[in-house]
Amino acid sequence: HSGPVQIKPRAQWNGDAVDARLSDADRQRFTRPRWDIAQLVALVRERGGDPDVARTDDAALDLDAAARWLITERGIPETTLQRIEYQTRLSRRQADQPFVEPIREAARAASHTFGAPPLPTTRPLPAPR
Repeated sequence: HSGPVQIKPRAQWNGDAVDARLSDADRQRFTRPRWDIAQLVALVRERGGDPDVARTDDAALDLDAAARWLITERGIPETTLQRIEYQTRLSRRQADQPFVEPIREAARAASHTFGAPPLPTTRPLPAPR
């Protein structure tokens, strides 16, 4: 696509769709700790914090593993477990060209004028003898 706006589709796992198709037992199989707790506790202790606060059982569903398991073991179509996110990018060069070019020209002219030697505004001093 050569215009100023570029749109690219990107498939991602839909957490709600994957989670809805898992039983509680299956969900437990694919739940992973968010952090390496031992490393987190050591880091908090090293920084002078309370290591007990760092101990957490906060876990997250491994969407990739769960979705792939649902596809292979349950035969659920991949597309039903995905959502499409559209990423838009604006090519500023192409979009702004008509508006920016006159401003650029004016800026170049102003910087050229600014950098040029000053124009004589008074009579030049007589040359020394």
